[in-house]
Amino acid sequence: MRRERLRIGAEGRRDMLKVRLMGTKRDMKWFQKVIERDRRIQILRISEPYAIKGSNRYYRMYVEVDRNDRKAA
Repeated sequence: MRRERLRIGAEGRRDMLKVRLMGTKRDMKWFQKVIERDRRIQILRISEPYAIKGSNRYYRMYVEVDRNDRKAA
């Protein structure tokens, strides 16, 4: 699932947050659904889960999000 949208701020940079998630695949899937439902947040990009060295249970995933400035109808 990749969603891309470039938004250039007043200073010529992208306005977004880069978030690293760490946990089980199940927990990260749950959190992904939570942020997808929040109308204030727009997901720009979600990475695939990466295994954490030394663990066969925990993974990390990177998410880029932005504020959704559109008004809800």
